[in-house]
Amino acid sequence: MSEAQMLRVVVFFNDNLIYRLETDKDVVNIGRWDANEIQLDNAGVSKIHAKIKRLDQGYVLEDCNSTNGTFIKEEPITTAPLSSGAVIKISKYTLVCEFIDKEAKGGFTTDSIPQTVKL
Repeated sequence: MSEAQMLRVVVFFNDNLIYRLETDKDVVNIGRWDANEIQLDNAGVSKIHAKIKRLDQGYVLEDCNSTNGTFIKEEPITTAPLSSGAVIKISKYTLVCEFIDKEAKGGFTTDSIPQTVKL
């Protein structure tokens, strides 16, 4: 995986856009706690529900022994590789993952994207 790639996660709740996260962090925590990079405020979401990790070979999604599970393509996962365009389901949330190539865009910017959280 290229160091020039970043992760974009677009978060929906009941099909309504909540926000976008763009980051180059190696680990993105997902859950109900405020300390998570992606906070999903719903009783169906565990405090630390899942993680997206950047490895040498690409991104992977890991369920953190959540109560209600983490799903890709409607299938429950414990650990699964992520591809650009992957759709993750957690409770009533849908997260769409994309990989952004900073170099192809001449540098990374989120100025033109509304509701973006920068980390």
